[in-house]
Amino acid sequence: MARILLAALILFLGLPAYSYAVPAYNPATGHWYDTVPGGLHNWADAEAGAVALGGHLVTINDAAEQQWLLDNGWGAPFFNYWVGLNDIVTEGTFVWVSGEPVTYTNWAGGEPNNSGGNEDAVVMNWNSWPGLWNDVPVDFAATGIVEYLGAGGPVPDPSTTVPEPSTMLLLGSGLVGIIGFGRNRLFRKAASSG
Repeated sequence: MARILLAALILFLGLPAYSYAVPAYNPATGHWYDTVPGGLHNWADAEAGAVALGGHLVTINDAAEQQWLLDNGWGAPFFNYWVGLNDIVTEGTFVWVSGEPVTYTNWAGGEPNNSGGNEDAVVMNWNSWPGLWNDVPVDFAATGIVEYLGAGGPVPDPSTTVPEPSTMLLLGSGLVGIIGFGRNRLFRKAASSG
């Protein structure tokens, strides 16, 4: 029993670092979506990471795009994701960092509220509610969702995408656990028959 718990613990250690090995393509928008590498970032660093990848933090134009994000890896409760919406320049006037017009919002109840007078950027999946938005301080730690430009922009080639290290850690620790469990059963069987 202790070995099973140890194997489960080893597997669990690889889970907290979220890894999306392949960008996701949304045929309805013609855009690619991915996660800013490196885990949690403040809003400015997440946007800089998105720009470095050839895009911006995601612009959500309608309920269908919002639902597509939730259905394709960004709907996990308790994981906040940066989107490109902010009111950094003028308090109360939210704009998309991509420059696109604001045609859709999905605020959580009572939001945006600028709590503490310094909430200027927006996260999705607030308070474990998939898809709901909240304004938070720009130095809040969250993972950014990158939206790559469609035709004419950089389109990631899934055949050259390399899994993040956490994927390999999870795979490796799982294999070690399986091999160790199998070897232990063989030794016990040999000892009991000898």
